[in-house]
This record gives sequence, C-alpha cells and structure tokens, in this order.
Amino acid sequence: MRIVTETCPNCGTIVAGNVLASERVMNCPGLDCEQVLSFEDLSPEDRQYVREHAARERT
Repeated sequence: MRIVTETCPNCGTIVAGNVLASERVMNCPGLDCEQVLSFEDLSPEDRQYVREHAARERT
C-alpha cells in the first residue's frame, strides 16, 4: 500500500490523497492559509491509485 499526499505550495501542510478524493476541492487546513487544494493537483498516476483503492475499500 502506498500513501498519496499533496503538499500545500503556500504553507507546506500535507494533505492525504484520499481526503482530496472525497472532498475534490478544499481549502488548505493549514493555519491562516487560504490556498485552495484540488484532487486534480495530484499527478495522474496518484489520482488513479487513489481511485482504485477507494473503490476496493467500498466493496
């Protein structure tokens, strides 16, 4: 199993890929950071990996 993350370019806060997958678009959870993070910010390979493993967990 792999851990997929995205790092906020403004504050460095790390967000899990599965959180981005479920939220799709979200404000960075970093303190006083207004950056918007998106599932689309992940690489195509990471997006595919998260989608495949999320589907397996639901079944």
